[in-house]
Amino acid sequence: MTENVEENCLVSIASPLNGAVIKGRWFFPVSGKEILDSKWFVRHICCLPGCAKNLSQHYCLDDYEYPVYEIQHAVEYHYAAVAALYKDVLASTENSVDRLVDLADEQTYLCGSYTSYVHPKRAINSVGQWRIVVNDVQAHYETLTQTARVEACAHAGQPCPLVPECYHTKCVQKFIYHRFLVYDPYDYYFPFAIESFLMPSSCACYNGAYAEPYHKV
Repeated sequence: MTENVEENCLVSIASPLNGAVIKGRWFFPVSGKEILDSKWFVRHICCLPGCAKNLSQHYCLDDYEYPVYEIQHAVEYHYAAVAALYKDVLASTENSVDRLVDLADEQTYLCGSYTSYVHPKRAINSVGQWRIVVNDVQAHYETLTQTARVEACAHAGQPCPLVPECYHTKCVQKFIYHRFLVYDPYDYYFPFAIESFLMPSSCACYNGAYAEPYHKV
């Protein structure tokens, strides 16, 4: 990993929080403590998780590094507070679903798309950081799951089908903010929070300017 990557990472984390840098030394914004091991900080806070190395999407459905036992232990220890957050995120997220539906009943729109219901294990939040999503974790005699409906364009950027060529059209991927309960292994006080994530929600047809058809003389 290059020094530029490390520095960009530190800037992205520290600067929004009013972090400080003095003669090349980085300091946490609140405590004022120095970030002594920048390589460790970059590896654990900024780098891609193993599950995302070969993915183009912003979330992982399978994660061999998923800390399921650590999450279970933390949920058991903070059960009352976690239960309140879990209830809140399910009740207030519009595209959360508590049961799978028959995809055959879904409508088909102009631009083709793939619809699925997923349980992400990791995802990129609204500020560009990879987070661990609490999913399929058994704790306190129940299984905590967070299901999201995602719809991805089959041919993003391609002209919309069934539209005359005289119109400049293209299929555009649309996104929606989705709230997830996440686990932070580096927060030893209370490692759970609700954060926002952009998830693919639909595939729209963008209609540009009309172009006069070419006529041969």
